[in-house]
Amino acid sequence: MTPAVLRWWELRRGDRIAHFDYGTGTVEGAGPQLIYITWDNPDEELHHHTSEIVRHLQLLARPEGPTTSVVY
Repeated sequence: MTPAVLRWWELRRGDRIAHFDYGTGTVEGAGPQLIYITWDNPDEELHHHTSEIVRHLQLLARPEGPTTSVVY
């Protein structure tokens, strides 16, 4: 079964995600045009991405408890 495609409005601050090229990271904020992700790879300097990247992300974990959504 193929996992559902993520949408930018489903991402929350603190979500752990994976990308086939960038590796794993943490969502800092999401909006209809930009997604801000802190990647675990210290060599990766690109943190702002267009919202198109979301379709290539896999949600790994979501922090428990209340979380905030930061919309750019």
